[in-house]
Amino acid sequence: MNILQTGEELAFGIIKKRHPDSHKGMYGTVTAVCGSGRYRGAAALAVRGALCAGAGIVRLASTEKVVSAVASKIDECIFCPLTESDDGAVSETNTSEIIALSAKSSAMLIGCGLSVCGDTRSLVRSVVKSVDCALVLDADALNIMSEEPSLLKSLKRTPVITPHGGEMSRLCGVPAENIKTDRHKTALEFSKEYRCVTVLKDSITVIASPDGRIAENTVRNPGLSKGGSGDVLAGITLALLGQGYDPFDAAVCAVTLHSLAAADCAAAFSYAGMQPSDIPMAMRGVFLRNGY
Repeated sequence: MNILQTGEELAFGIIKKRHPDSHKGMYGTVTAVCGSGRYRGAAALAVRGALCAGAGIVRLASTEKVVSAVASKIDECIFCPLTESDDGAVSETNTSEIIALSAKSSAMLIGCGLSVCGDTRSLVRSVVKSVDCALVLDADALNIMSEEPSLLKSLKRTPVITPHGGEMSRLCGVPAENIKTDRHKTALEFSKEYRCVTVLKDSITVIASPDGRIAENTVRNPGLSKGGSGDVLAGITLALLGQGYDPFDAAVCAVTLHSLAAADCAAAFSYAGMQPSDIPMAMRGVFLRNGY
């Protein structure tokens, strides 16, 4: 198995520098369908990750409570308030509106903090089969998909999925310890069967493509062992997909940017003290030292 090693040189050999005559329309319009009453911060972290990874326009589609919480922290986002379900989640009545938003998006992220309930189950299943833009599925979208993984085969484009070990266990229907035993094989076989790019998150993160490409990030960072780290990664991936990068390349670069910024955070704040919300801001330094 030929495993590509992620790294700063590799990522910045893929990521293009911005043209002096740039405008926001050149860097994608991306939409995050994230958040619920209990998980408002997940939406904020995903949006911040997308903004700091260079997306031209970032939109958040979520309930009014989530929108209000994120709007109090982030000025640069466009907000699309949606109807709330009785569970405090995004109601399934918003399905057609989200599909319409996808038609105006170069990429869409679904799942961070979305929660799992009757409404979100119906919404996710309907939306993923209908959207025709680049797609990132994370967190609760994956938990919903694990109830019917074959839905992944019905998607119009190759999605990027970003499961941690527990979510991958549910998707595969095998114990989590089996996943950890051979992460490379698990990620690659799943990607090939379900036609998706799999980012299997762990201390060593594996990225696999349905065409057989596989990469790994071996930089361990215990400071990432905090809720919210994955939401930032999903947002970074969203931004790169929205800018038109190949799904595998976008995933490799997103994992690398996330890892490099997290290493800088650990150096500045310690593993214990660094927070997921520090990572998007730290990406500024990563871009700067590479001449971007």
